[in-house]
Amino acid sequence: MSKISIVIPVYNVEKYIEKCVSSILKQSFLDFELILVDDGSTDKSLGILEGFQESSPNKVRVITQQNKGVSAARNAGIVESKSDYIMFVDSDDFLEKDMLELMYENAVENDSDLVLCNATVVTDEKCEFIREWSSGALTQKVQSIFENKDLINTVLPAPWGKLYKKELFTENEISFPLGLRNQDLGTTPRILSHCNRISKVSKPLYNYRYRTGSAMRTYDRKIMDAAKNLEIVKRYFEKRNVAEEFSEQLEYLFIEHLLFRAIYRVKFVEENSLRNELTKNICLVLNKEFPNWYKNKNISNLPFKKKVYLNVVRLGHIGKVMNLFQLKKKFVG
Repeated sequence: MSKISIVIPVYNVEKYIEKCVSSILKQSFLDFELILVDDGSTDKSLGILEGFQESSPNKVRVITQQNKGVSAARNAGIVESKSDYIMFVDSDDFLEKDMLELMYENAVENDSDLVLCNATVVTDEKCEFIREWSSGALTQKVQSIFENKDLINTVLPAPWGKLYKKELFTENEISFPLGLRNQDLGTTPRILSHCNRISKVSKPLYNYRYRTGSAMRTYDRKIMDAAKNLEIVKRYFEKRNVAEEFSEQLEYLFIEHLLFRAIYRVKFVEENSLRNELTKNICLVLNKEFPNWYKNKNISNLPFKKKVYLNVVRLGHIGKVMNLFQLKKKFVG
């Protein structure tokens, strides 16, 4: 049995998948199985996957399914996994050569349930450096969210850049929510709530390709999926009777992903009525779940402009902010 199962959901990425898979097959650590889940691709992706399976039959397995979305593909990979540890990689990204080696060594050394690493954001075409993302502000070598509650807010919600004990998913019956965008946001905090030992390799081992045409940069009603995922997380913490203990952190998770990230995408919605509808619904969700959100302690640490913006939202004037943005976009571009 391999030490690590690597799961890659694949859908119409013929331009990127070869670099992604090659970066895994060339790892310095080779005790892994690679599970490639084709989600009904209509381009040449499946043929490329089958080529890898043919050349590395003892390492690569290809699974095919009708187009059900990335969550279903990841969930299928979890079911197919035969290893104690599991890792998710997006099909347009790629790994540093020693990622598996360093993360597995860290997991064994610390008996970790979850190992984190940082990520490098690179350009789409030439893979040139843009910035580094840090994941998880640990204050000790090994911690849980019960020892460091702010990990809920500092661990990147993305499924990639992490090495998990598979039992976090299987024993707690956690899967990626189906039919939602931002499904990682509805999954990672739930996983964190079961991690007794979280550790980190403080190096950028994962390369995230910034693609302007990705689903996360599509501006439509699916923007509200962020709220649905956050509600999944809050209900889960309530069910486990720990929502009160993590109230401050959950509240800021809502603030960050609704008032900053979701609203940022709403600004680019062209249709006025839809833009107003989304803005209204985002604020309704936040005020329903956390009526006193504007008192959150983390707000005091934000830059001045963000504090002003949140105060405008609190006073009910977010529509004016949206109108100003539309005027700026119209006259400045």
